[in-house]
Amino acid sequence: MEQEPLPPQADEVKYADLLNWLKDTKVLVREDFVGDSQQPIRNLFSNLGLFYTLIRQFITLRKLEGRGICQETLYSMHSIIAEMSNMYGNVPRKISSEYPDHSKGVIIVGSPEYKSFFETSWEPMIRGMQKQYEKNEFLTSLLNMFGGIWFDSHTRKTLENFETLFSEIIKMNDPLVNQLYETYCRDGLKYYRWYTTSGVARGGRKLTRRRKSNPKSKSKRKHKRRSYKKSSYKRQRH
Repeated sequence: MEQEPLPPQADEVKYADLLNWLKDTKVLVREDFVGDSQQPIRNLFSNLGLFYTLIRQFITLRKLEGRGICQETLYSMHSIIAEMSNMYGNVPRKISSEYPDHSKGVIIVGSPEYKSFFETSWEPMIRGMQKQYEKNEFLTSLLNMFGGIWFDSHTRKTLENFETLFSEIIKMNDPLVNQLYETYCRDGLKYYRWYTTSGVARGGRKLTRRRKSNPKSKSKRKHKRRSYKKSSYKRQRH
């Protein structure tokens, strides 16, 4: 599949405020292996790219309904995350000598205790929240995506990254929200590179720079490659 061409420089001038916001706004990004760190907000869009539909819904909500409704929605989202996290802390665990680092025990998916917890505790909680927020399309989508039983630390970090991203979107002024809506929701395929970790700076350059290769080592590699092909060719002829 061919990649979409970069937007012309005229677009980068038109959306200069948005590009600066994506590059200059620093937020706390929570990650599993490298830990938490301050990064450009562009990286949050990239890290949460699998949930494009959910992000698009919130941007649309911000554009159409304004800050007030979005703030209430974000507050409800925070309550949902807290309730799910607290409930998941009650999942039955089993102490195992194979995993001494898990002092609280290991969750055994498929065990009778696990299935019982899912049916008697987790499902009723999710159904109750779905009924409570059934009029809010965004929160309904959130519950459908994350209402499953597997609510580990990675899921929690993902949801907290959503909270961070959405809180910054709420702070945006209306003209900037319109730019975000136009490039992420309305014409996202054209501008998708603006929302990746490598990003696109003005002039179409990537934000990351590659080191220049050593010309001497480059010539050595070429020489070795030729000799390999030559010897291989001889072997084939014999």
